Amino acid sequence: MREKDFVISVLLVVILILAGILAKYNQDLSYCKEQLSEAAKYMRYAVKINLLLDYGNGTRRWYNGTIVPLGSSLLNATMQVASVNYTLGAYGAFVNSINGVNNDKSRSMYWMYWVFKDGKWVLGEVSADNFKLREGDTAAWLYENCSKWPPEPPR
Repeated sequence: MREKDFVISVLLVVILILAGILAKYNQDLSYCKEQLSEAAKYMRYAVKINLLLDYGNGTRRWYNGTIVPLGSSLLNATMQVASVNYTLGAYGAFVNSINGVNNDKSRSMYWMYWVFKDGKWVLGEVSADNFKLREGDTAAWLYENCSKWPPEPPR
């Protein structure tokens, strides 16, 4: 075999390998597009939110990008990421503890929730089970001293 024939054979093999790689890439790309399209269908039924749990002792846990079903309440979302104890009353759910950190009436320490709106933190105006989450909402639970009203917003 001459040197020229050898070079042509090697080039043909390289071209065939590259063609195979390109075909596999296109197949994978097509699969990914299909999966994204399928996921997009379900995103109509879910919202993505950000949730902060601030334990009042310097420990803060963010749950950014939490996906919850459309129509979920803040209480539902909190129960998705934490262990929550609450009681139902005439005005809705009252959160007694989150992840074992209990309200302490003797020290006026309670779990309060805040929502980030228009560039500032706003104290929750309804019970957590009545606050319906929307796409992109950011909410925070603070274990804080409520002896002076209103309590301090998140920092």
